[in-house]
Amino acid sequence: MFYPCYSSKFGEFRKELIKNNLISKNYVLYSCRHYFITKRLSQSVDIYLIAKYVGNSVEMIQKFYDDYKLDLPQHIDQMTGRDRQQEEIDEYERIMEEDKTDFERIEEAQQAKEMEADYQAKRDGYHWLEDENQ
Repeated sequence: MFYPCYSSKFGEFRKELIKNNLISKNYVLYSCRHYFITKRLSQSVDIYLIAKYVGNSVEMIQKFYDDYKLDLPQHIDQMTGRDRQQEEIDEYERIMEEDKTDFERIEEAQQAKEMEADYQAKRDGYHWLEDENQ
């Protein structure tokens, strides 16, 4: 059975990507592997499946790739007890309430203008009646 040399295949692939302006760096195979593992961990893929897929042990994955968790907001929240998702919901509701209050103020101002216009019309009408009676 013939097994291809992955590093030479990757080199050919990388050259094609550079030639077609799809990447600008000279990536090495390891950087792509590292990205793959870190990305899958951040997507909560089972660490055992990742280890099997890349031919590593769970312990090695944990030792070299688990640090990504320290930077993820959801893991920071888990450690600090903060709930960013709830904070976002609360902020949205506060903004909606403010918008509603602004709408109510606009509506009240509109009603006041209408009342003023009605009052003005009635007053002008009374002046007209007074002019006729004189």
